[in-house]
Amino acid sequence: MSILSIAWWGLASCPVSILGAGDRGVDSDRYAGPTAIGGSVRQRCAAATVRTVDWFLVGLTNDDHEHVGVTVNDRWYFAYGSNLLIDRKVERTGTIRESIRCQLPAHRLAFNKCAAPKPGAYANVVPDESATVWGVAFLCDEVAVATLDSYEGVLGGHYRHEDVEVVTEAGEALRALTYVAGDDYVCEECRPPQDYLRMVLVGARQHGLPGSYIEMIEALGSDAAHLDGPT
Repeated sequence: MSILSIAWWGLASCPVSILGAGDRGVDSDRYAGPTAIGGSVRQRCAAATVRTVDWFLVGLTNDDHEHVGVTVNDRWYFAYGSNLLIDRKVERTGTIRESIRCQLPAHRLAFNKCAAPKPGAYANVVPDESATVWGVAFLCDEVAVATLDSYEGVLGGHYRHEDVEVVTEAGEALRALTYVAGDDYVCEECRPPQDYLRMVLVGARQHGLPGSYIEMIEALGSDAAHLDGPT
């Protein structure tokens, strides 16, 4: 077994925090196992380090793959919009295998992805050194990512992949993909469709995102200055 295999096996063998699904208001039946939202045990079991599943799987044997429960095609997906809603994520990509509450530094949430033919705009992340976007990293295989691509309109240029580094509450950095609005679909910031906003807010609460951050989303969604957004 390689050094990387041993390191990953040690992390995977640590007692997983059972803070989670029920304690955080998350529907535990939607998950394959305990969530990693709490992060305290993860922090004690591994040093804060940049981790991608692909990187850790270098040199793993087939037996290692079975023990870890991931494949070379798995990667983290950082959700910050309507895919935070558990039912929506499950409906789109199936059982949630692992989720980690985390934040994307030096970015802010903006409702500036054109929602036409609906009035308003969908969520996007834009660079901003003074801000942070909270969300959830989901472990996804290549089929799940391809399915998300379809829903997010990647082929049509609505959203595109962006490789980002997110940080968990345990201080661990994860390499993840997220979706950023395509240039042709970026509009002036405005109020999102109310049904879409509700999904974002409910999902944020399900995963226990900070109260102040949820209040910020509510403020963006109700800003009177944005009521007459693009159509």
